[in-house]
Amino acid sequence: MLRKLVFFAFLAVAAACMAGKRVVAAPQFAVSTNPNFVVEGVELGDTATLLHCALHLPAGFRYSIDAGSSLKVGAERLALRRAEGITPGRNVRMDTAKCSRFTLVFPPVAADAETVDFIEGESEGDFQVFGISLAEGRKPHYEGMPESVRAAALSPSDAGGGLPVPQWKYGKATIRGRLYGYRPEMNTKINLFPGLAIDPRRDNLIETAVAPDGTFCIEVPMYATCQTVALRLNGIGCDVVVRQGGTCEVYADLVEGSYSVSPADWAATGQGRLCGLNRLYFAGDMAGVNNRLADPAMRKLMDSCDFRMAKDNRPADGALYSPQDYCAKVMQWHADNLKAADSICPSRSAREVMRAVQTYHTVYSLMWREGFVEADAEGRTLFDSSIFDAYRQLGINDMMMAYSGSFDTMANCFQYILNGDTAYFNKVSGIYRSASPTAVDSAMQAVRAFDREYRAGVFGWTDGPLFDLMLSVDFSERMNRQTPFADEQLKLLASQPNAAIRDYYLARNEELKAALAARKGNGTYTMHAAPAGSGDEALAAIAAEYAGRAVLVDFWGTWCLPCRSAIKRFEEGKARLMEQGVAFVYITDDKSPEDEWGNMASGIPGHHYRLTGAQTADLYERYKLSGWPSYLILDKKGECVYSRTGFRENEITNKLKSIIQ
Repeated sequence: MLRKLVFFAFLAVAAACMAGKRVVAAPQFAVSTNPNFVVEGVELGDTATLLHCALHLPAGFRYSIDAGSSLKVGAERLALRRAEGITPGRNVRMDTAKCSRFTLVFPPVAADAETVDFIEGESEGDFQVFGISLAEGRKPHYEGMPESVRAAALSPSDAGGGLPVPQWKYGKATIRGRLYGYRPEMNTKINLFPGLAIDPRRDNLIETAVAPDGTFCIEVPMYATCQTVALRLNGIGCDVVVRQGGTCEVYADLVEGSYSVSPADWAATGQGRLCGLNRLYFAGDMAGVNNRLADPAMRKLMDSCDFRMAKDNRPADGALYSPQDYCAKVMQWHADNLKAADSICPSRSAREVMRAVQTYHTVYSLMWREGFVEADAEGRTLFDSSIFDAYRQLGINDMMMAYSGSFDTMANCFQYILNGDTAYFNKVSGIYRSASPTAVDSAMQAVRAFDREYRAGVFGWTDGPLFDLMLSVDFSERMNRQTPFADEQLKLLASQPNAAIRDYYLARNEELKAALAARKGNGTYTMHAAPAGSGDEALAAIAAEYAGRAVLVDFWGTWCLPCRSAIKRFEEGKARLMEQGVAFVYITDDKSPEDEWGNMASGIPGHHYRLTGAQTADLYERYKLSGWPSYLILDKKGECVYSRTGFRENEITNKLKSIIQ
């Protein structure tokens, strides 16, 4: 019987050879950007090359294969001809099988080709598999991470001492590194979130492209002598401890990551992200603590700090917690997590970072109690003083919180929790209601004076890092509205005992004034008078000004941080589209003060209009927009062909390209 099976197998292979076909089952590959996308076989023939693929995803996830997918053989690109089992370009929802199999058909490759690359696209998140071997069982050559780097990281040196207490000081550090196995087609960007607590309203994202050889380098702005920042590499986030003047080195092995995740396991659990980076490896300054934090067990614990995200902590239907019980449960969760960290990490420095991270998440859980704590008859979550006791126990008014990586948002937590106290809320609301529109800054100072007195009563604190942080919020808000300080603010600033904050904002104020003067009349922006009439009539008049051109209409506000962030992130793509004749129209309304609007618009190339609130309300209703920022795209005839709330760069870019091509 065995001889017959072998004979028939031989006949099958011979038939395939005679037909000019060769099959490579389970081909080896060098590196993949998405381990849940698997090339299960390659069929090589005289007339076509077939990739038999499997995609593993949790049920309900949406996916697609781009119609522009290609095979790369050397310098040659072979475009996708067709697909079997999937329609290229169409979104599909994964069913309960959690696995979709399909075949992609390409032109034939050269007979002497040893490897091919599958490239769905060249944007982050696209499926890419490099170095697919066309020889059975042969693994392609790749440049892996040096074992010396890996070995040093896996045996971190740690003298057992703790971390230094951070001090307020504006300065910089450097993070540099390399992604081993990187290919230029990946077009990866490194995202850094410095959490700049000295300027918390400033855009909290620094993005840099990875060089073709996989290297990168980022200058890190810092508010403290030592702190933790958030780094995002290929979709994997990590907390990194940095020190002013130091250079932290971080390395990732993309090849290791490509093989470290079982696609079926990922689909079954839904854990992780599409990229398979297993871990990061550190060298240079602060390498000891960073390698401890990069340990998978520590990362898993740090990723599970949020009380509200654990299923076991969610109250049963109709059984919400009382305010006291909720605080008690959150604080017990906090203590248990710290105990778990102590049990798995021998490093005091890593435990100090873990404590700061856990404390931040605990504060956040105490603040966002909706859905966990009972509410009154009007739906407001119940509040009592037990939460003040919890804040005191956590010791959040401490510069060691700079190691949480989220100290910049602690002011919001510190402020928001008092808004649940009726006495506090009514007093603050009364101060603002009695202030005239031109006396907002004076009202803010009155609120801060009352706030300090009130906090002294409930927390026992009258000064400290949290109060410095709240002061920074006030100054940061004005600077990021592109409004130089008036004499009143300059006097207040000059009187501040925190020299780091004082000197930072005095310098930033001078920089802002110089920048505004330089932008005046630079010809990159145009301020237009608002057309009269309804919102529809105003938009029609605006569209008429740009007839024959594709137009992006961006609804934004000077007060809207997501609006300003989107404008900044779109700068590179916008420049390319403007070169192709796209008109960029920015519309705000009377919620944006006119002087702030003029200052900020001078730094945004394009055409600017300030409509009335009634006009924007008309347009929002007409186009079913629900928030800021929102976008319309007008074609060359002035017809609206796209409307959406929220910034989606790829959608916007593709729609505009479809009009101008």
